[in-house]
Amino acid sequence: MHKVHLTGALVVAALFFSACTQTTGPAGPMTPSTTREALGGRHTSPMIYSVEEFGFSVNAYLPSANGNAAPALQIAGSQTKLYEPQGMAVDSAGKVAVANSGQDITLYRPGANGNVAPMATITCGGPDFGDEPYELAYDQNGALYALYVGGYHASVFSIQVYDRGQQSGCIHGTHIITGNRVRLYGYGGLTVANGMIYNSSDDSIDGYHTTDNGNVSPSLVIRGSRTRLQQGMGMAVDASGAIYVANRTNVLVFGPGAQGNVAPVAVIAGKKTGIPTGYGATAIALDSTGEIFVAVENSQQVSAILVFAKGANGNVKPIRTIQGDSTGLTYIPEMGFKP
Repeated sequence: MHKVHLTGALVVAALFFSACTQTTGPAGPMTPSTTREALGGRHTSPMIYSVEEFGFSVNAYLPSANGNAAPALQIAGSQTKLYEPQGMAVDSAGKVAVANSGQDITLYRPGANGNVAPMATITCGGPDFGDEPYELAYDQNGALYALYVGGYHASVFSIQVYDRGQQSGCIHGTHIITGNRVRLYGYGGLTVANGMIYNSSDDSIDGYHTTDNGNVSPSLVIRGSRTRLQQGMGMAVDASGAIYVANRTNVLVFGPGAQGNVAPVAVIAGKKTGIPTGYGATAIALDSTGEIFVAVENSQQVSAILVFAKGANGNVKPIRTIQGDSTGLTYIPEMGFKP
């Protein structure tokens, strides 16, 4: 389900829509567009990936996509085993991992398109080996990081690490971060960069070394009134180490090495940005040129991807907007970029 805390009428609407989706399931991949046919099944092009929780799909767009653009690639259909997917990661080769609601992690080959079966399925995880996967991230070496929530102990959060040679089944992984000293939040964002694991929450960003194991305290904490964090969700880190956060009503950017109660170095916010009320900004990705892709959803559950120029700051207009019936966009809890 949505990682945003829902209230009032939004709960009713979300549950109704979710119930309808569970009953009917995905209808299958969209009719191939001219763009998709032109790709000829190749997966060498850079792509912006989004996971569609209520669309039971993973969509991939060319970074230049604009307007009512159909996905260049779309994983959807009964054979995919996608079920209310709430987390997703794509590695540098284009391999896609998806966290399915209440279930498992399904993995898809680079360039996967259409109603395709997973190449592998991780069937359990967390300290109880029965927890629910929520957020996923790959590191530069292809290791997969999975943030698990609860299970038998609903207050327990953990990050389990799987090496790049994942196989199907109940896999223990190489190491796990969990315990009472760990500050993890299962409904925020997760990203891995520069030897660090970053996790966002309602009021903080916590960082761990990728080599951490067991019951460890975060080595990095961004928290306090100056941060403007109010419900940090999706995250991305650029080549300099700057941290970008989809923060519902805005996008916050923290400079490399940020720590403690620090103000963001940039804030994308204001009427011109197109970031709506409602769920607002829920996920974020950066392409290799530094353009900023922000997934948003308004109070009428209309979704879009807003694209901002590199270095955007303040009340600025997006340079492109992906939105419309052909896009296949629904609620987007996580995004990623394949170079």
